[in-house]
Amino acid sequence: MLGYAQQMIGKPNQTVQPWWFGTDENGPDNVKKATCWWTKGGLPALRRTGTLDGSTARDEVFKMAPTEDPEERRMARSKFTPGHAAAIARQWGDYVMDHKRLGTNPTPKMNLHPEYVPATRPTGGSDADA
Repeated sequence: MLGYAQQMIGKPNQTVQPWWFGTDENGPDNVKKATCWWTKGGLPALRRTGTLDGSTARDEVFKMAPTEDPEERRMARSKFTPGHAAAIARQWGDYVMDHKRLGTNPTPKMNLHPEYVPATRPTGGSDADA
């Protein structure tokens, strides 16, 4: 998926690891699982908030063995860790709220990729549905 995404929209602005946001060696955040972010509108890079250095991070996601049920493996690999989610909520939420207080718009409405917007509207609906 990453190679395809990079062909379509370029390289990510940032790649983070869940252990960046963890504080407990035995906790759910102390895993190796790169997450790429393609950010727009001046959104800042996420800052590390945890105390872990990655040396004890588990490879459970990367080295996960195939399962009988492909859905089980997909769900396990797409798991999002709580420390990462909290960092996003705090840091990017604060960024947006700061701009709102200042009366500025950090992400103005813009069509970043016009080549991916259909040239015609889908049929079957009325203008009232839009």
